[in-house]
Amino acid sequence: MPEIEELLKGREQELASIADAAATGQREKVVDGVASLAVGLATGNPLLAALAPLARKGIARALGNSADEMFRRELAAMEKDEERQKFLSQIDDVVAALVGQALIQLVRNQHAVKDEVLTALGGLRSDFELFRDDFRRRVTEQSEPVAMSDDLGDVRIRESTTRSVKSKFMAGARQDLRELLRLLEDTATPFRAQNQRMRELVATMKQRPEIQEQLEFEKFFVRYHAEMNALEKFEFDQLRATTEGILYPRNAAALAVLDRSPHLVELVPELSRLRDHLVFWCNKYQKVFVSTPQMCVVYVGVEDRVPFPTGVEGSIRSWLEGCA
Repeated sequence: MPEIEELLKGREQELASIADAAATGQREKVVDGVASLAVGLATGNPLLAALAPLARKGIARALGNSADEMFRRELAAMEKDEERQKFLSQIDDVVAALVGQALIQLVRNQHAVKDEVLTALGGLRSDFELFRDDFRRRVTEQSEPVAMSDDLGDVRIRESTTRSVKSKFMAGARQDLRELLRLLEDTATPFRAQNQRMRELVATMKQRPEIQEQLEFEKFFVRYHAEMNALEKFEFDQLRATTEGILYPRNAAALAVLDRSPHLVELVPELSRLRDHLVFWCNKYQKVFVSTPQMCVVYVGVEDRVPFPTGVEGSIRSWLEGCA
């Protein structure tokens, strides 16, 4: 089927109205707006069997209520007004994702779904799990069962359309993996340089008889930070600056790529371990490093046992080369 974003073209006024209602807390208007939009999509594209359930007022209303709940939850979690404005300015992408996830939930309720169907509807996104659960509950509570179209159940998507959707999906995956690879490559040299300079600093400090305790690097600096002379503190500050200004922004950006595109793990399995590493690394940076000025590096490989997956860059390159 065509990309849902394409189906939303020409409905900018409806989307803007939904965004305004969400911004001002007019929940009933959000529900009505999303429900009306869903019915309009289904009745305006009668040849697309996948959209047929949305023509049912009960289904459309359930979608509207679940969308409103999602908007309320997301906006409440945003502390800054500019964050909320940015979120609402992307209302077309958000609504397209909601429609796709709702259709996926409807199909999953009654059918074993092929991967190409999930791909055509935007993929099973982990960041919309709460929305899908809420939508499923609301649909289940309806007294009249939802009968899915045979065309949808039998996955009769025209081959040409499937190829087009798959091509678009693969293009997006290539773009995400190229971005991820660039971020990993951007951190490789700074990390190696930092690690070498850190080891040299530790070796220098250990030349003093009173500093002989064998500790992991993070604990070493916390333990002996106060014992540093001026030159050692200068070197320490440069190491900390590398963590703050180079490693953290790129690690956080890499984690964001993996979170917004969870399907990448299916293409490059090593990315699952990479995500685990980045989750631990970023959490340690945010919750410990920032508030501990005696730290200059962040490591999660030894003590936390979540090492960086060696060779993951090569795996990404191999996939990209194979799909060139």
